[in-house]
Formats: sequence, C-alpha cells, structure tokens
Amino acid sequence: MKKFLTVLVAVMLLALLPMQVWAAGSASVSGPDVVRPGDTITLRFQAGGGIYGGSGSVSFESSQLTLVQDYSASIGSPWVVEFAGNNFVFYDNSMAAPINGTQTIFTATFRVSASLEPGTNVKVSFNGVTLSDGQSDSAVGTKTYSVTIAEPLSNNANLKN
Repeated sequence: MKKFLTVLVAVMLLALLPMQVWAAGSASVSGPDVVRPGDTITLRFQAGGGIYGGSGSVSFESSQLTLVQDYSASIGSPWVVEFAGNNFVFYDNSMAAPINGTQTIFTATFRVSASLEPGTNVKVSFNGVTLSDGQSDSAVGTKTYSVTIAEPLSNNANLKN
C-alpha cells in the first residue's frame, strides 16, 4: 500500500509540473502590395512558433524577376542562415534560443522586368518549407508572394486648371 501511494503521489506531482508546449511552427512571406514594371522589391521570409530551424527552396519566373541582391540573413547569432543556390536552411546553432513569435529569417531583393504589362501576375514561391521544433519536423508546404503588376506612374507633369 505504501508503494502504491508513493507511485500515485509521484504521478500526481509530475502531472502538476508546468510543461513547455509549443504551438505548431508557421512560415510566411511578405512584400509590397503595389508593384510596377521596373520596380525593385524586397521580400521577407518569416517563421516562428517555437522552432529551432527550417529549410526550403525559392522559385520564381526569371523572365519576370531578377534577383538583384542575394538572400540576406535577418536574424543573428546563435542563428545561422545558409544558402546554396535557391535552397535555404536556417537553425539555432546553440539549440538554446527558439523563435517563439514570428521573426524575419531572411530577405531577397528582386527587380521586376520593365517590359511586364499591367495586370500580369508575379509570384515568388518558397517551396517545401519544413520547420523543426528540435524534436520533430513539420512540413508547412509552399508559401507564396503574389502580386498583380499595377499601371506605371504617369510621367505627365502638366498641371490642369
């Protein structure tokens, strides 16, 4: 009976100890709402939700967009962001500083082709995005930035009455 009570008390104490539970990791991409032919745009890849790392790849239509500034890490030590072509991986090198909220991981700067017609849809996809909480990986799929090209600004500087 004493052994049973000891085990029961131990189980109850373990149940009462605070447990750290993370929400599922998430990722997103953001950029400007209005884009015109010839514009330079910067996209931000963001992730969070109790993660210690992630990976994926970037794809875009090279006839519409040109990468003018390589992918640039936006998160500092102990985090590491690495790129190989259009593939990326990011991780907490110390496994001590998870991203609990949402944070920008890296940016990419593109030039929009000056020959694009207004109404053309332009997309940059972050494919096969996988996030890790340090114990298991979660596939969060493809995250896409999409915008419709707006009319160019008028170069008519004449004033009317």
